Amino acid sequence: MTRIKTWWRGRYIPPYHDPTGALVVISPGHYERPIIARICIAVGKFWLAHWQWTIGTIIAVIALVVAL
Repeated sequence: MTRIKTWWRGRYIPPYHDPTGALVVISPGHYERPIIARICIAVGKFWLAHWQWTIGTIIAVIALVVAL
């Protein structure tokens, strides 16, 4: 289970620090998720936002295929 959580979180990207620059940015860094995890999140968000018409469309397509 720990390996899955680590994979899902992704690779840690440390904050960029330019020692010669005048601008100091305080940032904890971020994690970059793998492409499969990002796709799963996008599909999940789409489903939660549009599940009503998605189910209706699937039923209509199945009825059309059965009718033909």
